[in-house]
Amino acid sequence: MNGVDLLRIEGERIAEVWLFSAGQQGEDEFWGNA
Repeated sequence: MNGVDLLRIEGERIAEVWLFSAGQQGEDEFWGNA
């Protein structure tokens, strides 16, 4: 699926993740209530 994943790195660890999907409905169906 097309999209962009944006990560904020703090030190040597991922501190925050933002997922921007071209097909938001499909993304929501995939992840459900995760």
